[in-house]
Amino acid sequence: MQTRGFIPADWVWIVPPVGGSTTAVFHQEMVNFIIKPTFIMPTDNIRTLLEQLPSAAAAVVETPEEATLSLVTHPVYIHYGSETGMSESFASAIQSTMASNNVTAICEPLNDCDLTKLKERCSLIIVTSTFGTGGPPANAKTFVDQLTDFQGDLSHVQAYIFGLGSSAYANFNACALEIASQLKRCKANVCLEGAGDETKDMKRSFKLFYTDVVDAHGVNQGDGSNNAQDLVELSSEPLGPAPSDKCIANATMESAVMLVNAPDRRTINYRFKVPTATTYQAGDHLAILPQNATKVIQGVLDALSKVDRSQYVKLSSDFAPAYLRGGLTWLEIVRDWIDLSAPVPFGLTKLTMQYASPGSDAKIQLQYFSLSMAAHAKWLDDSKTSVGEFLVEFATVASRIPLDELLLALPRMSPRLFSISSSPSTSSARIEITARQVRIGDRLGLCSAYLASMKPEKSVRLYVSPCSSFHLDQTRPTLMIANGAGIAPFRSFWLAKPPSRQSKRWLKWLKDSSKHRQQRVLYYGCRDVNDQLYLKEAKANYLDHVAVAYSRSQEHPKQYVQDVLRADAARVRTLLQNRAKVYVCGSQVMASQVKKTLLAMHSHLVKPLLDAGDYVEDIF
Repeated sequence: MQTRGFIPADWVWIVPPVGGSTTAVFHQEMVNFIIKPTFIMPTDNIRTLLEQLPSAAAAVVETPEEATLSLVTHPVYIHYGSETGMSESFASAIQSTMASNNVTAICEPLNDCDLTKLKERCSLIIVTSTFGTGGPPANAKTFVDQLTDFQGDLSHVQAYIFGLGSSAYANFNACALEIASQLKRCKANVCLEGAGDETKDMKRSFKLFYTDVVDAHGVNQGDGSNNAQDLVELSSEPLGPAPSDKCIANATMESAVMLVNAPDRRTINYRFKVPTATTYQAGDHLAILPQNATKVIQGVLDALSKVDRSQYVKLSSDFAPAYLRGGLTWLEIVRDWIDLSAPVPFGLTKLTMQYASPGSDAKIQLQYFSLSMAAHAKWLDDSKTSVGEFLVEFATVASRIPLDELLLALPRMSPRLFSISSSPSTSSARIEITARQVRIGDRLGLCSAYLASMKPEKSVRLYVSPCSSFHLDQTRPTLMIANGAGIAPFRSFWLAKPPSRQSKRWLKWLKDSSKHRQQRVLYYGCRDVNDQLYLKEAKANYLDHVAVAYSRSQEHPKQYVQDVLRADAARVRTLLQNRAKVYVCGSQVMASQVKKTLLAMHSHLVKPLLDAGDYVEDIF
């Protein structure tokens, strides 16, 4: 391209094999070239603008200018639901811009939002992630429950909602969508909805949402950053506080017991020591924040050698997450806070392409990868390239990217959730999980590799993530359905001990246990007898019926969980008629087939359970 003077197309004289140079054949050669300004295809529908619906009276009384001016004089409430801090940093960016324009805006967790106090015209700005199997983060759950039960009129509320998540999961953006749906039910005016996908360009999506929100309030928007020369600070001393987290202090690995050890799959029981003050219930999750592999960390540190590993890093930007506020060294950030195992985000690929030398192989490759989201997705599907591998492969280009831009483009580490497979009644100082090792291509997944490398007594970052919808209801019949490691939360059910005889709950438990004794049933699916987990425990611990489906056994007919449900239709019908609570845990495919089967068998009994939230799923 440089030789041609950046001409996008040229006529090339080629000599054919027959006829010699007397036969003139010309071929028009065109290369990938973008002339700007130009019309380009729009990006995916990552945000949806919904038309404001003011009443006819308001439309007559107020001009658009008057409406904007009056809106700024009304309260602005900014609330976030966050597990990793990303939503909080985005919400803080909006608050900072509002404050710089003398607009008072409260920025708090969603659980601090009291709907009953929203009695006058106001703006409600919500930024939230989705956690677990489509539920809200812990600091948003109380709000979501309150909103679901709320029966008041919120027609005076102007709502702006942005959801964060990953489209790699089935319940992408489910929490934000549910909040928007419930607000509309309460007649709130949902003016704007947006979604950020971490597999694409989440920060760009948020900046579009951010721009629309501040424009709607008639304030001057900032760029979310300070001057370039002051944007990143590096120092041998801390430049700010270390980020706070919810991790349990002094949690350590105690043991790892191999349950299934086949050439192509492994399932392991991990036991962790925790302080005795740690509380949880059967059905809750254990969230683990893994570390990147040592080899990958070293590769990235070498690729980005312009930053010394021992230097503290501070990014002065409204969009900067808590771990970039100056309290951590570059090594700590790369090791604990950036997910180097994640698929390369589309935004990072585009950013790297911009700093590649014109005409270089890297430029050509990156242009092709970032040509469209479809091309980018196909490349990732074929190559399984991770962020760490990408930074090492394109180290020369990555080292040219301004550090502030690079830091904001890298995906942050998110917790990995595991169903707890122990009971607090057996030991309050230990928590167990049952984990299946995950492979991505020819390598272990990040958390699988991290746990496999853990030695006894080594500290681990973890915390309990409540899952109230999956808690065991002792007062009702229980229908448990699982495959593989999905049996883990049900183990915590049957390991739960009854209350002490001196406890006031003893008589109630005895009455309930006696009443529903014959109605605790487990349907379980696995490959063969070598893959079945905890079944001896299950049969010996208060479960009156256990049915197992073997899908790849030489000694048993090939069956799946839905097949044994059909074969035991009478028992299933009796349970459903008695309004049993249905718990499903396991793979997405299994859960989908089980629901389809139960609806086909007894739709008139299953649909009320679904509507009442008594049919719950924990899918991985």
